[in-house]
Amino acid sequence: MALVRDGGRLCSITSDAPPEQRAVRTANLYVAPNAVQLEELANLVAVGELELKPESVQLADAPDAFAPVTANATGGAKLVLSV
Repeated sequence: MALVRDGGRLCSITSDAPPEQRAVRTANLYVAPNAVQLEELANLVAVGELELKPESVQLADAPDAFAPVTANATGGAKLVLSV
């Protein structure tokens, strides 16, 4: 929570989003398991039709790196924040 700017948003995938503070909105994200979809994705990876190449971004560069994300202009790019 200390790394989120005042008025920002935090989403937890571990079901333990902290209470809101400093106008930071928080939420938990739940995903329903789907074996059929997972198998389809695994098959695409196996035949080389699906490939993920996440880009590592330093925390200090996060605002610039995430600008395309907020504009829905990533083309499916994945970003990983590094500290």
